Amino acid sequence: LILSFAKVEAATFEETGYADLVQLYADLVDVTGTPPLVVDSDTLNAHPEGVLRAMCAHAGIKFTPNMLTWPAGPKPCDGMWAPYWYDRVWASTGLDPTDGAKKREVDDERDQPFPPELVPLLELCLPMYDTLRRLAI
Repeated sequence: LILSFAKVEAATFEETGYADLVQLYADLVDVTGTPPLVVDSDTLNAHPEGVLRAMCAHAGIKFTPNMLTWPAGPKPCDGMWAPYWYDRVWASTGLDPTDGAKKREVDDERDQPFPPELVPLLELCLPMYDTLRRLAI
């Protein structure tokens, strides 16, 4: 998220949303007594059908295989950030864990040294991210 933000503008800790997500999780547990479902994007990309089935079961809706695919291109609901971040989304047609080109692109980005100027923000975000990651299915 931090690297993605940095491609467009420098993010603040508040703009990353991690603290809000952790608080929202706690608030939902307090109000409902039931933990909300947390999904890590890496797990979703690696196991799309299994994760979507778990999401559907949690939400009480029926899973259908057409949830795994969609037509390429922009969607009316994309929002204002789409032109900055959605190139790969617009080119995609589904969740495909076997798409080696996408995986290599992500792995190449992860293999780059983390920019030193972003380390302070990373250090603020990492505890919140780790909390959410531990809660994820």
